[in-house]
Amino acid sequence: MVVVKTKDVSGAMNAFGRCLDGSEKCSGGEIRDRSFKLASTLENSLLKKWDKSPHDFAAGQFDYR
Repeated sequence: MVVVKTKDVSGAMNAFGRCLDGSEKCSGGEIRDRSFKLASTLENSLLKKWDKSPHDFAAGQFDYR
């Protein structure tokens, strides 16, 4: 997480965590939305830090098929 952690990532992690730990009552839809928000924020952070397009980023990854 240190590689991609930004203020935006931290905020998304905290919001998602509050649903998981019960400190906020979240519907299934809210949990889903917050998990998607976290995933999108992580992706954006990676792409910004590595300055690559999604295509270029994916091209160098392992293929487990």
